[in-house]
Formats: sequence, C-alpha cells, structure tokens
Amino acid sequence: MHNCTDYRGLSEKVMNNPGTSIDRQADGGWHFTVSGSGLEAECTGRNDLLFSVSVRLSREIVTEAVTDLPSPARKLREAMNDYFSGKVPNFSSVRADFSRVTSFQCRVYDSIAAIPFGETRTYGQLALKVGGVRFSRAVAGALAANPFPLFIPCHRVLPAHRNAGDAGGYSSKIPEEGPEIKRRLLILENPSFR
Repeated sequence: MHNCTDYRGLSEKVMNNPGTSIDRQADGGWHFTVSGSGLEAECTGRNDLLFSVSVRLSREIVTEAVTDLPSPARKLREAMNDYFSGKVPNFSSVRADFSRVTSFQCRVYDSIAAIPFGETRTYGQLALKVGGVRFSRAVAGALAANPFPLFIPCHRVLPAHRNAGDAGGYSSKIPEEGPEIKRRLLILENPSFR
C-alpha cells in the first residue's frame, strides 16, 4: 500500500475492485467482501481508490467466483486471498483515500504500515516513533479511527503490559468482536502468537 503521506487527499481515484463478492455501481463505485480463516473483510471504493475497509468474524463462507475484473481489482483480490491464507500479501497496488485523515494520523498510519507481517509493536514504541511517549493515547485514538484495517495493520500494535492471549482493543462494527478479530489476525500472521 502506498503510504498515507503520499496519497492524502486523493479523493477522486479508486480500485475497480475485487473480492469474492462484488457489487459495482453506475458511478464507478464498488463494494466487495473476501473471507477466510473465520474472518471477513468488506471493502468499498470508487474507480481505483479504496474508501473503507471493515473486518468482522465470518458469519458464512462466500464462494461466489468473480470474473472479468480490471487488473487493479484482480491484484487486490489476490492480495486479500493471500492474506487470509496466512501468506504475506502484496498491497502495493492499493490506492486509498486519506483525505479525511489528519497529518498526525498519517504519521501514525505510515509507522504502522512499516511493521512487518507477523511482527508486533507496542503503543509506546509507536508513540516514540511519531513524537514521544506522551503520545500513546493519541496513537490509540488514531488506531481506533483507522479506515483501512489490514492495509494499515493496526492489529499489530499491542499494549505493553498484557496477559497471554490478550491482544488489547480493536475497532469493529460489532465492538464486542474487536478483541477476537485482533487475536485471529495476529494468529493468522504468526501462529505462535500468544
């Protein structure tokens, strides 16, 4: 994924998109869902620009095949399928709309995007990277507002003092699912996560 700083303000671009299920609209808008490993990611956008991503626990297995997708959509679908298969995805072709993101959030998201697949950092480590230890709560707020989970992998940021199996909070449309979604994403990327 291109970094937030480079693409902030690109509200007219988008990804003629992928997924396992897809709905295209006349204005070039799209919506798709990809599922795997007990999780489901829902993406929306227009043309070649991603607008939002939400992750939830899977309620059903989506098996509908999508064909005749433009190249950026095929690449994104392949990357999402790789991710849900536990492989390192290539999100480099994803362009996202960061026009509603503050410059501080941008710094946080760029730092998170640099965390390698299967690794984690603490809120404090991330705060030091973007301005100082006193920014830990602001970092947590930026993570809660992340419009692109998976692409900006906020699930890789953990509390410094936690019990085994406790990954901390994770924003979700269904708040009580958040911690379980985060735990499953971390295990998907690193099966030895505890």
